[in-house]
Amino acid sequence: MPTSASSFASGLILVATSFGLGALYSSWPYDFYTLWTTNPTPESFALSLRHYQQWAELPMYLYHVMHTVIFIGLVGFIVKLYKPSESNKLFDGGSLFLYMIGVAIYLTNLRRGVQSAVAGTWGEVDEATGINVIAASQVMIVFVLLGVLGLQLGQFWAEHEDSVNLKKYREAEAEAEAEASKGASKPKKDSKKNK
Repeated sequence: MPTSASSFASGLILVATSFGLGALYSSWPYDFYTLWTTNPTPESFALSLRHYQQWAELPMYLYHVMHTVIFIGLVGFIVKLYKPSESNKLFDGGSLFLYMIGVAIYLTNLRRGVQSAVAGTWGEVDEATGINVIAASQVMIVFVLLGVLGLQLGQFWAEHEDSVNLKKYREAEAEAEAEASKGASKPKKDSKKNK
């Protein structure tokens, strides 16, 4: 039987996605002054660089927590897509695609960018551009995670509307059957004319 949008697996997906959005929100105070302002100052880049250097120096168990939460989200998708319905294929397939894009950006741009912040080697770009690449990568992840949330909520709404319409249809069908059975149970009047 397909897994619905109000299942425990959906909860796992929503928790993992929301956790990821919260973790990315912690960088917004630094990214705002480097990515979203017209004339960022060198002090803004220095603060952002220090933030990402501290992020790289976190204890490993904090990274393991983040990776565990990412894995929990993937478990939710695997459970929901085990025996998919048509809505699972569309909503959860699209959600999984977006989720994996977010994971790929995290593993390639963010992890490498943070390592570059520690090593001070930015490849073919300067330090300011490298910091903004990290910030822009987080913005892309935010958009794909918001897309996951939107698709999951859309699936819930679609299933809710489907159940409401099915209930209305069954009620109308029951009323029609009741009317038909009333008409069939009435005794027929004698239609003979008196001569």
